[in-house]
Amino acid sequence: MYNDQPPTPPIDIAPIATQRLHLRAPVRDDAPALVQLANDKGVASQLASMPHPYGPEDAAAFLKDIVPTQSNWAIRRATDDAFMGVIGLFQRTPDAPVELGYWLGRPYWGAGFATEAARSVIAFGFSMSDIDAVIAGYMDGNNASGRVLEKIGFLKTGRNPFKSRTLARQVMQTNMRLDRSRWETMASPEAQ
Repeated sequence: MYNDQPPTPPIDIAPIATQRLHLRAPVRDDAPALVQLANDKGVASQLASMPHPYGPEDAAAFLKDIVPTQSNWAIRRATDDAFMGVIGLFQRTPDAPVELGYWLGRPYWGAGFATEAARSVIAFGFSMSDIDAVIAGYMDGNNASGRVLEKIGFLKTGRNPFKSRTLARQVMQTNMRLDRSRWETMASPEAQ
């Protein structure tokens, strides 16, 4: 890959607890729920690179190849430890900006779980590393994801086309960015 070395995660992760969620590293026991929730074209079609259909071999590849090279958390509901999706921080190349990516299974849409998970991961990332900014994006038609990013302080920076793996066509994406200084201002007690 990069000088024959796999990329390293932007930050070392630790478990994170929020009011309604527990976030921790994805593990092999997550694979059945991962397959069940990710094998939904409505989920995969909103993501740049998730394959569809999504089977056990995809979950195994994610756990073996992606989890060790990115800062990923399994999103789990605190009340019953149900696996709900994945959130992470990653870099496409060693010099690229840190990106936020996430997805939730359809049964968990619309309840604020993505915002809660994203806010906690961003807070953790800025507190545990010297990154200056985090970028993210969402596809046209995925306005809920755009609202998640806006709620935690991301600002729009532009748009670009990209090829959706699931849809097998070009789609437009809105690009967003959250600078550390904006995050710190928003997270300060005076801003509350």
